Amino acid sequence: MFNSKLMNAFPKEYSEEVKFILNKLPLKALKTQISNSFKVSINHEEIYIPERIYFREISKKLYDKFTPVQKTIIDCIYTRHENGFIREKYLYNLLKRGHCYYWITPFFVKLSGEYVIEILNLLKNYTSQLDDIFIRMFIEENKEFYNLVEQRIISYWNCYYRGEFPVKKQYVGFQLIAYYKYCLLQRTSASH
Repeated sequence: MFNSKLMNAFPKEYSEEVKFILNKLPLKALKTQISNSFKVSINHEEIYIPERIYFREISKKLYDKFTPVQKTIIDCIYTRHENGFIREKYLYNLLKRGHCYYWITPFFVKLSGEYVIEILNLLKNYTSQLDDIFIRMFIEENKEFYNLVEQRIISYWNCYYRGEFPVKKQYVGFQLIAYYKYCLLQRTSASH
């Protein structure tokens, strides 16, 4: 059951790669290994990405044997891990590799709407590694999803970080919102 949940987290054109990876991941036959999913659209294909995964981390020795595309898929999967340190580690892998595929965009944007400030800072520090066009395309294709992420950024700031960052623009979440708005404006600027 959870294998199908992970299969649905990536475009169908990567099904064989995902299947191969799923046979290598430390999965157990428990329904609680993967939480509910959120829906996004990638080139008009519906993708269902888990909110959280609850299985242990893949070994480095095994991870190192995968191809770059397979590592990218694994990194995306582990950015949904219940442990924030593991999410941060695999996000870092993705950012270092670069924003080379449109389909990894929701994994970046979703992390923007989380409360772990270290993850938000990592994203902000690597916005130069993100593809502004992919970001713009994704937000335009997933307006409701993006609006929810933006609302979460505001809520987490208000709940956890308002005292530390009373001026909104000082909070990294609002800096990410500004970056996303910049990406959206690029189309407007380019068409004039």
